[in-house]
Amino acid sequence: MSPVEGSIARANRLLVLDDDPFIPRWIRKVAEHEGYDVSICTDLTTIRAVHRSARPTLILMDLTLGGGYQGLEALRLLSADRCTTPIILTGSAEPGVLHSASRFGMTLDLSMAGIIPKPIELGQLRRSLAAHLHETREVSTVDMMLSSESTDAAQAVSKANAAAADEARLRQAFEADELRVYYQPQISLRTGAVVAMEALVRWQHPLRGLISPNSFLANAERADLIRGLTFFVLEQALDECRGWARAGQPVAISVNLATSLLREPTLPDTVEGMLERFHVAPGCLTFEVDESAAIGQVHDVLDALTRLRFKGCRLSLDNFGTGFSSLVELRNLPFSQLKIDKAYIHEARTHQAARGIVEAVIEFGHRIGLEIVAEGVEDRETLTLLKEAGCDLAQGFLISRPVDAAAVSAMLGATAQPVAKPRALGSRAN
Repeated sequence: MSPVEGSIARANRLLVLDDDPFIPRWIRKVAEHEGYDVSICTDLTTIRAVHRSARPTLILMDLTLGGGYQGLEALRLLSADRCTTPIILTGSAEPGVLHSASRFGMTLDLSMAGIIPKPIELGQLRRSLAAHLHETREVSTVDMMLSSESTDAAQAVSKANAAAADEARLRQAFEADELRVYYQPQISLRTGAVVAMEALVRWQHPLRGLISPNSFLANAERADLIRGLTFFVLEQALDECRGWARAGQPVAISVNLATSLLREPTLPDTVEGMLERFHVAPGCLTFEVDESAAIGQVHDVLDALTRLRFKGCRLSLDNFGTGFSSLVELRNLPFSQLKIDKAYIHEARTHQAARGIVEAVIEFGHRIGLEIVAEGVEDRETLTLLKEAGCDLAQGFLISRPVDAAAVSAMLGATAQPVAKPRALGSRAN
């Protein structure tokens, strides 16, 4: 087998880093069936060149590449190459070792997207590939012209030019009314009723169609557009929340909040004014804050978090398990909700260690008064497991993919049982 196989014709490109003589070929067949174009790299020395030429949208890496744990060295090489592609680790090591390696990747500023222990289960591989299928990053026209023989300096200049062009185009998207807000339902695992909607931004690009936020949020941060983007989503969500309540189908909403906004002294008062303008009760609004960002900067953002809670809003610690916080730390923070990262949810059904972690988080979270949400629920077995563990809320493709406001209205109107009212502040999980 040559070090590099495959092409980059499709928009979804998988790079498999594995020197096993059989598994990469099997993964190729599965991934191509799921809609990926696949490249295979078997040699540690060629990883950086392959990464540049293949331009993958997802990487599947064997931790034991080349014997021993040379996958760790591969992570260092990808970090040196400024890789931003999501990476899934595989390997025959026990899950704890894989999780530790994944955390190591995070310290290198790599986008670690979970683990798949070997022997790889067909269903888990398909679910992981499907989850990332529509999360491909935008590739600029300039970047598409780069070859593997391009120099680092040429790549840096081209990428800088491409980034500037992408940022300018994103600014135009605001003026051209190309941004959309989609909603993913959260259901109560006790009643089965829809109780909340997570608001998610999308870009209706005139040429590329509907683009997920993974493709442009980094550009929004660099171009200082994240504030405008966040308040655009918040206004749209509050307006829809008011409309659903007037139609007799009240649901809460949750909006992702960048930590950079939490440093704004006026943020809590601005939010309070918006809630009053749209006649939405503060307890119906939850702000989701990413764990890895919030915990690392907690002293900088604690003032805003505390004042948002005083205003009556709820706070959710998103992607719990991807950072370095502990449940003990959460006792002294004003969060009212915790969202278990989907990587643990995906593995809970098939791996005992992941299931134990999920169950422990749910139990201890309840003990300190947190409402627990499981994200990334994609099969009924996992849903049943979460119910048995006492999880409060769930969201994921099994329940519904993100949909537009009209589809939400239809969904709520067709609900066989009444939609539960948003949980009031002062209840157990506030």
